[in-house]
Amino acid sequence: MRKAWVDLLEMMLLKAGIVAILLLGLFFSHPSNANSSWTELSFHGSWIEGSLDQMSFLSKEEKELVQKANQFLQQSSSMTILHKDGNYLLYVSCDPNLWIWENGTWEKMVRSDLYGQFCHSFPFQDEDHVYLLGKYGFWEGHFDLISISKKERKMSWVQTANQPLDYHTIGTFKLESGVVTLFGFNRNPRKSEVEFHENGYFLDWDSKEWKEIAIHWDSNFEKKWEGNGSRVFMNFAPIDLQDYGVIQAESQVFGTYDWYILDKKSLDVYLVPTKAYLFSPPFILVKGEGNDFSVYNPKLDRLLNLNADFLVKEGKRIGRLELSPSLLFDNWVLIAIFLVVGLALAYFGWIGYRVRKRKKVILSVSNSDNSETWSPEVSSLIQKLLPISTSMLAQEQMDDVLGFSNIKNEDLKKVKRSRIIRQLNEECERFFGLPCIFRIRNEEDRRMIIYQVGDIEEMMKNKAKVSE
Repeated sequence: MRKAWVDLLEMMLLKAGIVAILLLGLFFSHPSNANSSWTELSFHGSWIEGSLDQMSFLSKEEKELVQKANQFLQQSSSMTILHKDGNYLLYVSCDPNLWIWENGTWEKMVRSDLYGQFCHSFPFQDEDHVYLLGKYGFWEGHFDLISISKKERKMSWVQTANQPLDYHTIGTFKLESGVVTLFGFNRNPRKSEVEFHENGYFLDWDSKEWKEIAIHWDSNFEKKWEGNGSRVFMNFAPIDLQDYGVIQAESQVFGTYDWYILDKKSLDVYLVPTKAYLFSPPFILVKGEGNDFSVYNPKLDRLLNLNADFLVKEGKRIGRLELSPSLLFDNWVLIAIFLVVGLALAYFGWIGYRVRKRKKVILSVSNSDNSETWSPEVSSLIQKLLPISTSMLAQEQMDDVLGFSNIKNEDLKKVKRSRIIRQLNEECERFFGLPCIFRIRNEEDRRMIIYQVGDIEEMMKNKAKVSE
């Protein structure tokens, strides 16, 4: 064992300056006062015996709640405890229902049927809500976003525009204006397709719209990165801090274990080379209120305390993010042309608009398969639901209506059922102001769900009256 550590030390010392400093932190770290106000405590892999002894910054109650959370780690690959204003929330990977620490025990915060659809999600919170973003479900990556009200303890979907499909990300970080994701890839096992990204996406928090970002690499780094993107990373660990988004990535292609660090204010990207990967499971990650973070794994004899400000000073700037890249803003002539054309279309189109508006609304109500009103899938489903308006359907009956009762995989049916009903209700709420299908807990067996079909025929009549 001693020889292994010596070999590791010699290998890491090949990197002058930066690596030497990191080694001092790696082997001679000491407890930091920053951890006394920790905000997030993440456990990855199996429980590490004796790990609580390394976290002297935890109070007696905090050690108790961590110890009692161990039962959840035995059923999952990771869990994260969020700490804010003396309150503690627990997210267990793949279970979006969250747990809250109350009266000396973990109590379930909400209950939903989304288990398995939010694995390794990015959890973050504000004063009133906790959010889970992505990361993958039973079959594919996704960027679905759900919100959980701390006061009402209710879960709701956050609707976003231009959401990337089948998307996995390597690092997700919260900015003041939204959420940024770096690198990543689109993968859908059912289609056997994988598309790697050299950049990422940005969710504008005000407009709730996803936009592609661009990373302008320095010329000497671009050749190394171009055409590879996230495919070069075998393992990676993202850390969202106050002023930085940090990723340590292990690359067999490059033979490195580098830190990629995003400065959230300047949007500059820094590279800090090293030869030691700290995040092989099992490991524990601790985040402080500022830019301090700590890591512990069985290979370390103590908790290793690090600081992103320090890492950036020792790193090298390799690029910069552009959150809203657009060729239009580089060509004012094109802007002028589009403005003139747009104004002309608006002027001449307004004459016929008011005449068409009344006809369009009536037509869309009387003809539910109108392509301008309903998506093809929802149009077909509306036709099936009309004859059974106000009916109560068991889960098997609902699957027959949805058209996939012959699917044997229960997990797949669960995912398809949830998504189709959600799409239907979104379009019904947009058009009628009400959902078309209601989920009701079976009073005789609380584990089961009954589906009530709304009075769709009456909704259409009311819509027609309003449109007249």
